[in-house]
Order: sequence, then C-alpha cells, then structure tokens
Amino acid sequence: MKEVVRTFEVQRQENSRDADRIYKYVEIGRNFWTYQPLPHENIFLAPFQKSDSVQILFRHIVKIGYQNARSESKLHNIITQSPNIDRCFSRNIIQSLFGGFSITKDGQELRNKVEAEISQLEKQLPPLILNDHQKALDILKVIKGNIFF
Repeated sequence: MKEVVRTFEVQRQENSRDADRIYKYVEIGRNFWTYQPLPHENIFLAPFQKSDSVQILFRHIVKIGYQNARSESKLHNIITQSPNIDRCFSRNIIQSLFGGFSITKDGQELRNKVEAEISQLEKQLPPLILNDHQKALDILKVIKGNIFF
C-alpha cells in the first residue's frame, strides 16, 4: 500500500501437459527510492537496492530476509536496538553473549498496548482494504504498517 514494493502475477505453463501456474513476484514500487526503511526492513529490501530491475519470486523474499538476517539472534539484535523501542529491552552479560534479552516494564506495557491495537485493527482493516483504500492507507501510515497484499 505504501508502494515501496509491488507484487504482480505471471502465468506460466511449464510444458504442454501441465496446467498453467500462477507465480507471484515482487519488484520495487514507485516510492522505493524515497522511502526510509527501518533497519529490520532492510533485510528484505536489500536485493532491490542492488538493482532496480530485479524481480523476486514472493516465496523467496522470506528466505532472502532470513539469510540477510544471518540468524534469529541477529534479527533480535536489529529489532531490540531500534531507537524507538530500545528502552523496552534489557540484556545482561550472558544474554549479550548468547543472543537473549529480557522485556522491561516499559516493554510489557507496550506489548499489551500493541496486542490490543492489533486486535482492533484485525477487525477494522479487512473491510477498509476492500471498501475504502484511502482510509486503510491513512491508518497504515499512522501505524507505519507494512502490507504486501
């Protein structure tokens, strides 16, 4: 919806005996070069920064993101060090060495608030996406939401 990336479908028939298959691809959108991605978004957007004509099969985006993160603990590091939420996590020496973290009181309060908002948005957004794209986009801009579909 932010038009940072866009999806499109390609219909192919591998050979004359097979039925047509539909493949979903991802490529850069019109706002790609002006969008300021958060660090955790960069792991998914990195391949598109190397070439503006690259088209990636949708199911491979997840694999690429995981490979770019290198490990779950490194992804946790990227997320927990985000300037917007770093106060929500703490680490002792052992956790720093082995990739763990603890959630602070601020983090727990934020978790509860986010869970309540997500629950509300799960009810609100689907009808808006179908019936009122502009209102759905306005909500996504406010929450800085990222949606492929």
